[in-house]
Amino acid sequence: MSLILFYNRMEFNWGVSPLPYGPMWRLYRKLLHEQFNQHEVVHYAAQQEESTRVMLRDLLSTPNDFCAHVRQ
Repeated sequence: MSLILFYNRMEFNWGVSPLPYGPMWRLYRKLLHEQFNQHEVVHYAAQQEESTRVMLRDLLSTPNDFCAHVRQ
């Protein structure tokens, strides 16, 4: 599956990469960098681990709902 098809299937049509380069792209890039740099991401570890546990539990119980579980 191509990356574009994957993005469309998973509804990842937000963010920096689909935007044309310009002022809005630069603003999004700046905001993303502020929230996801190496010093900030450590604050998200506990939430990421809990979300991973929930997703894996849901995948085990209803694997046919893969797309819905990944979107949560």
